[in-house]
Amino acid sequence: SVIIMADLSYYETNKMPTDDIGGLVDDLVRKSQDKRISWERRWYDNNWFDDGYHFRYLSRSEGKIVDLSERQTIYSPLRAIPKASRQIRGVANLLLAQSPTPIVYPEEVSTAQYPNLQQLDPTGQVVSSPNPEYEKAKKEAKRVAKAIGHWLEEEFKDQELLEKLALMAILTAKHGVSYMQIWPDSEKEKIRTQVFDAFDIYLDGTLTEIYDSPYLIKAIPQFIAQIKANPDFDEDRKQKINPDNRQASSDIKNAYMEARHSHMGQIEQIAKVTLYEALLKEHLNEDNMGRIRRQKDGEAILKDKKEGDVVIRQVFVAGNIWLRDTYLNLPDYPFVDFRMEPGAIYQVPLIERFIPANKSLDLAVSRLERWFHTMNVGVWMKRQGEQFNVSNLAGGQVVEFQGTPPQQMAVTNPSAMSFPFLQF
Repeated sequence: SVIIMADLSYYETNKMPTDDIGGLVDDLVRKSQDKRISWERRWYDNNWFDDGYHFRYLSRSEGKIVDLSERQTIYSPLRAIPKASRQIRGVANLLLAQSPTPIVYPEEVSTAQYPNLQQLDPTGQVVSSPNPEYEKAKKEAKRVAKAIGHWLEEEFKDQELLEKLALMAILTAKHGVSYMQIWPDSEKEKIRTQVFDAFDIYLDGTLTEIYDSPYLIKAIPQFIAQIKANPDFDEDRKQKINPDNRQASSDIKNAYMEARHSHMGQIEQIAKVTLYEALLKEHLNEDNMGRIRRQKDGEAILKDKKEGDVVIRQVFVAGNIWLRDTYLNLPDYPFVDFRMEPGAIYQVPLIERFIPANKSLDLAVSRLERWFHTMNVGVWMKRQGEQFNVSNLAGGQVVEFQGTPPQQMAVTNPSAMSFPFLQF
């Protein structure tokens, strides 16, 4: 019998040269979009609902945006009550009402590090006494913890993390998940943080942890002028990029953004291209160890690592053209995610729990408002063929008729349960 072994390296990027990595990133983004397209449609509808457009949705059968409110008139209104929008913001308020404060506990000092001192007393007996260095170490640990805590508290304010956490809570309520990237800025020598919605991050959404995904790709429109001014990108490759002037990498989010903010047009000074920052997990072997060693910080990345350990490959791609290919000295993705419930990364957003009740309220209020208009105008009854005109004058209403006089039909009052239902 002959056993044919599969070439597992086909499923990894270890052997992939830099020139081919741009095409791989584009393929990963395209496959991820195809896989989550049904989720994107829901996120799209939730965005419009949160904006107050309760009767607008993306029709899968017609392949276009349908807005039922465009057909409304004063006599058949479609009234939208933004109750679900207030509810998700109320939840975000409750989550952040305590104003989270970072707490740093002192590092534990072991007594084994500072054993008791052995001394002889006047009688010649060995006496054990506490080591004064132990108390000094404990005080130093407290001082360091207090200093770190103070730094974190100030950094919390400088980064405006409370506002960013509120944005994460609202985005999670609309899409089920949101992300924050935390990374060191070597130019400004500071830590930076930024929030991204579910549209902007590509990964395997069927997993329960973002760190289990073999790839994580951030896709953000970037001004071409900024890309060309970045010294970290390859000079020759920068000259080959062309603008796409999209407002988002996702087709569905791009449609939403263009509907809300209109298209910017082809203006050279503000031309944009979608910049992909791909983080790919690779296992160390002879293929990628050589590339890592050629980096300035290669030895630091490989320190305490052995063959088979995971390293993170960072690739910047714009328009299928790679701009930078390097390895990071990080233990995992520099991202954190926020979800309301445990389980899969892509899950039912919180706002969708409120939308059905909200739509019921919208329809009830719309029908009641239609009743108000009907009651004010009235309903006239006339025999077929009879002609009459109704005109409103300063002195009152004048009805002209020929033959049989018209009669105004009595309008039934709304039922007693209507207003308790609205309150409920």
